[in-house]
Amino acid sequence: MSNSVTFSRESVNADALIATLRDAFGDDLSGISVSQGENEDSITLYFVDVPTEAQRDQAQELISAHDPSLKSAGQQEQEAIEAQREEFLAAPLDVETFDDDALLRQLAERVAWLERELARLVG
Repeated sequence: MSNSVTFSRESVNADALIATLRDAFGDDLSGISVSQGENEDSITLYFVDVPTEAQRDQAQELISAHDPSLKSAGQQEQEAIEAQREEFLAAPLDVETFDDDALLRQLAERVAWLERELARLVG
């Protein structure tokens, strides 16, 4: 009997589903692969030992209940970083507000220059 079990479903958010499956099975899993197809996605779980019927049923339930619109913690963090980047780029540093102190003004000019360079690199 094989240590792997494969399931199919219409659409998955691979990062979120993998996180859910890892939380559920922990060290019982040696790996997970998700192949996204045109009409169906294929999810293969690689267990350390031959999976029990209960593990197969639990995996089927988790995969069936999976909501692809929900984001994993990593995806949420990445979205927050992108939103912050957009916010910073939309409101560039106003160097004129740092006129009172020459060193502070010089620092503000350098930060403003870095913002422009980052915006250029990010696209």
